[in-house]
Amino acid sequence: IETGMKPDLIWIKSRNHATWHNLTDSVRGLNKSLFPNDEDKETTETDIILSTDSTGFTLGADGNSDGTNVNTKTYVAWTWKAGGNKNTFNVDNVGYSTYTTAPGLNAGTIKIMGASVGTKQGFSIIKYRGNSTANATVPHGLSEAPNFVMIKNLSNEYGWLTLHTDVGLTGTTVDGSPEYYMLLLESADERQNFSSDTIWDPTSTTVKIDQGSGGANWVNNSNSDYIMYAWHDVPGLQKFGKYTGNGASGWPNADGPFIELG
Repeated sequence: IETGMKPDLIWIKSRNHATWHNLTDSVRGLNKSLFPNDEDKETTETDIILSTDSTGFTLGADGNSDGTNVNTKTYVAWTWKAGGNKNTFNVDNVGYSTYTTAPGLNAGTIKIMGASVGTKQGFSIIKYRGNSTANATVPHGLSEAPNFVMIKNLSNEYGWLTLHTDVGLTGTTVDGSPEYYMLLLESADERQNFSSDTIWDPTSTTVKIDQGSGGANWVNNSNSDYIMYAWHDVPGLQKFGKYTGNGASGWPNADGPFIELG
């Protein structure tokens, strides 16, 4: 599949049959799948993504009825480039063997297990193990605070806890830090106030997780590994925001809201 670059995150969904989404990234490994529409833990799949190269990715057979390469079925793939995968810790296509030598990845109280960070495109993939400690912080490696963060427990079946800084604050502040409402990627629910089981206060270097209880399975249990995807606005490339619908219909006689992207 031609993408024009070597992707670090690949998200595939069938367009014409009812089946799950599939998400693969270069930090966890191309044979490790997650399902953004479900709470399932990480699974090993050897026939979905076989390889990536400078122009795209190669699919495996995966021809089961719910697979990503079923004969005659049509698909869409969204792909992102982060920092490459030359080593365990990667920043802007340079690989490092330890997080302490990789720029921007030595911050925080949680020592990460792997990373791919693209500072120019404002996107990072961070793998870490929880420490069941209150007020823990995870480095994101980006040049500014992320606007949009998704964290998934890889070891157990918990939801995709999702932070969007425009979704709003709960009105509660803990140790002077803003606490955001959460979204669940796999759920149709409205925004939620999960109290201590939360992601909040993204700064220029870290994302603070799991205030208070210190062992939240969503984002920071010492018996679980996690993956974090983080983005921020980049002029001319990507923009994160919100809008209010107006119910307009009957084009061209009525318009919905205009969304300013800059």
